Amino acid sequence: MSGRHEARGGDAARGGDAARGGGELPAIAAFGVALVAAARRDELPSIEAFGERLVARARKPRRRRWRSVAVAFAVMVPVAATSGAATAVVLRETVVQPPDPATVPDEQTPLAGTAVVSELRGAGPDKGELPWTLRVARSKTGFTCTTVGQVRDNVFGLTGLDGVFRRLPGELSDACGQGGTLTGVRVMAADARRDVRSVVYGVAGDTLRTATLLTATGDRTLELGAGGTYVAVLRGYPEDHTVSLRLTFADGRGERHKFSAARPTIPDPEGAQAWKVTRYAMGTRWRCALVHEARLGGQERVQSPTVCLGLRTSERTWVADARLLRTGERGVPGFDRWSWRGAPDRTVVWGVARTNDAVRSVVLRGAGAPRPVAVSEDGAFAAVLAPTTKIADLRLEVTLKDGTVQRGKPGEGLTPDPVKSRRAR
Repeated sequence: MSGRHEARGGDAARGGDAARGGGELPAIAAFGVALVAAARRDELPSIEAFGERLVARARKPRRRRWRSVAVAFAVMVPVAATSGAATAVVLRETVVQPPDPATVPDEQTPLAGTAVVSELRGAGPDKGELPWTLRVARSKTGFTCTTVGQVRDNVFGLTGLDGVFRRLPGELSDACGQGGTLTGVRVMAADARRDVRSVVYGVAGDTLRTATLLTATGDRTLELGAGGTYVAVLRGYPEDHTVSLRLTFADGRGERHKFSAARPTIPDPEGAQAWKVTRYAMGTRWRCALVHEARLGGQERVQSPTVCLGLRTSERTWVADARLLRTGERGVPGFDRWSWRGAPDRTVVWGVARTNDAVRSVVLRGAGAPRPVAVSEDGAFAAVLAPTTKIADLRLEVTLKDGTVQRGKPGEGLTPDPVKSRRAR
């Protein structure tokens, strides 16, 4: 999630003509002026003061947005507790204030004097970015508490989107847990995707021997710190990299932790934002699918055209299509108002099965080595490829529920949209 704080600026004159204040709430200002006058006539000083404050508030100039860093989520093993105070850190002061002790349970409150900043340093993806690390403390009830942050001049804190570095107090923690491995990803939100950071962190004890970060682009062995701590920093969201973690311990035991989205996502071939395929039905006539960015929604959503299987007009078990989608391309208003917006050029292969369980597996050929294409629980599948992929070479090998294998090319058996400019092909 993303946290924002709006700070009011400027001093408002008291009394006078509220209409000249240039405020955003002239009706409230006028009401306040009338209230002041009425209070003065009736000699009610408390009501008068309230009215004057109301006038001042209504006359203040337009608010200025402050940028902030927010923590999106943490995965803990075992599941323990997440500090509400650290779920969204609004960076608007020189020093971030500690949480109110009355609002945080003892299990999630670090004990004074127990916080230790790890000597580990995780490099960020941008040159000159402050290094990332982990602070470990003990809660008032003996839980292990962790906080993700950066280090500058031996000070532990975070850099906000306004570029200001702020110290994080020792009383603040991201997550606390008891026993076993405490691990997860802290997502530092930003306005632009290139500024988003996913910080993989954890503390697993002195018997931890290796921590391997697994991503769609390769594996990386992480440096270990005291107490079995580790930290790694990635640009973007966890699902963009299909992030998981493999831990091994001195007794030969191993653990695997997956940090991507709860639902499967499709990695981008060049590490951009991950993609998803969505299936939907149009009554009893069509089953359709489209590909879109995993996170972005609303009017700014990037999505492909829709491909559909005609349930009444076709006996096929599945259909698929492939298309080179270019930056800025879009459909016309109507049923399938797709838009690729500012997304980079990509070759997209996507399809849908007649029923949720009609297709067991899909293998794509013709784009390098054969690659398995994940099939969603509702029978949709997709792959996002480099724009240089030759669509004419693509073939699909589809294994049905009964084990039958069908082979075909993208584009075969599609139900065309009646409006040509909206068609997937």
